[in-house]
Amino acid sequence: DGDGIRADNYGTDVTVTAADTHGGYNGIIAQHYGTGALQVDSTGTATGDRSAGIYAYADTSSTSATINAVDTKGGSSGINLQHFGTGPVTITSTGTAIGDTGNGVDARTSSGSSALNVTVNNAQGGTHGIRTRHESAAGTPGNEATITVTGHIQGGTGYGISAESLAGILTNINVEAGSV
Repeated sequence: DGDGIRADNYGTDVTVTAADTHGGYNGIIAQHYGTGALQVDSTGTATGDRSAGIYAYADTSSTSATINAVDTKGGSSGINLQHFGTGPVTITSTGTAIGDTGNGVDARTSSGSSALNVTVNNAQGGTHGIRTRHESAAGTPGNEATITVTGHIQGGTGYGISAESLAGILTNINVEAGSV
């Protein structure tokens, strides 16, 4: 009834690598309260019945956050990444990310973050297919947000892609194939 994999780190750097995971709540949950980087690599299917296929949280002392996934499915979100540290955030989803009631892919950064790069093949959400909130401060070097779609994106009650940025932050949306 819990999580497929749960990693809570208070040290330096955390990396979670898994193939297929399943949890009653999250498929994979990685919470980084220490310094350095957070990385989650899922090479199979990550399923979380009630919350997220992959949920990752990086606190204010973290330097970067990366998720590489194939297929994810969650009762709320397929992938949910919350980054409150500094440095870049990267999400790559090469398969399909499904969020039953929430978002297929959900990413949020804070004022200390630099770049936000989201590359998604297919995403489907009960609310949004992809949702980004890039709250990097204007003037932070390299703080652009880029969303690249290579497949199909479908939103439910919201949008296919919902992208929010603070004033002065450039957001690029590249639809290379498929549809939104």
